[in-house]
Amino acid sequence: MGVNEPYILTCSCRRHPPEKETAPVAVSVVTAPCGDATNVLDVQNAPFDAEITKRAPPQRNNSSIAVCLKWLHYRSDISASLVEWLQLIKHFGAERVYIYILRIHPNVRKVLKYYEDQGFVVVTEIDHPPQISGLKQSRGSRDFRDLRRELLPLNDCLYRNLFRHSWLLAIDLDEIIVPPPSETWPSMIGAEIANRSDRLIDALVFRNYFVLDGAQKDLEGPAKARILSHTWRAIAPSPPGSMVKSFINTSTVIAMHNHLPMSCGRQCSYHDVAPEGPGRLLHFREKCSYDNEDCPELHDVMKEDNFASWRATVLQEIRHVLRILDLESLE
Repeated sequence: MGVNEPYILTCSCRRHPPEKETAPVAVSVVTAPCGDATNVLDVQNAPFDAEITKRAPPQRNNSSIAVCLKWLHYRSDISASLVEWLQLIKHFGAERVYIYILRIHPNVRKVLKYYEDQGFVVVTEIDHPPQISGLKQSRGSRDFRDLRRELLPLNDCLYRNLFRHSWLLAIDLDEIIVPPPSETWPSMIGAEIANRSDRLIDALVFRNYFVLDGAQKDLEGPAKARILSHTWRAIAPSPPGSMVKSFINTSTVIAMHNHLPMSCGRQCSYHDVAPEGPGRLLHFREKCSYDNEDCPELHDVMKEDNFASWRATVLQEIRHVLRILDLESLE
């Protein structure tokens, strides 16, 4: 079958006098110097009508935050969970969510269309390379190369939004970073940056706390609203560097990973948010990691209601969306 892995290529654009010093609008990738081009790729944010020396610098909204959701590959109906997740991060201050889809249930597509029409979600359909696109793979059977292929949509999300959003967050549907009560991501990030004004920050890094289904002693809402109803989390976070997620600074990061920047304009500078906050990365799972039947996260738990400020409003919104889309209710 061969190996299909993503690559990030960097090349400088040379000017050939008497050509003007302008930025390219398209590039071709070849396998040897001066090789015949068989492809052409558009350059994102290319200045079509101005010389590069006269081009005004892009204007970012310094508080703009977007979320990158690597490929959705769910044949089951997760529409209620998706609505819950989207409504929460909308309240938390996300300006837009970029979602890459492989295979999804028709009801999930209906949900995405609803949020696309609102301008909150941008959907991009992708596929695996031809050699493996027809293989039936479960989420539990993925290998290391599958994980590396996830970098394709994440970095596509980064490059398309370099001049649109100041911060990007790559998380999955079973993860969420909760700001302090009644706050938002922009206010939380602004406060953290203000405390570190002595240096430029490439990423704000959050430790991971597991919230397991089997650890719940009671529920604070409908069971189908998993995030809002689950309030018993692991007392201890995952080890430093394990399962972390971070807000990525688009003005300095060159390539991103699921958890941290891969490359910056210089040595990457991380700011580790204290485990006690502000903000909390919660990771909702059915059972222990790596298919273990038992783990400390199942027993060493504490009740912490991070969603009290939003629960009533968001539950009402979820019910409204499910009703107008004629989808199964939470109850």
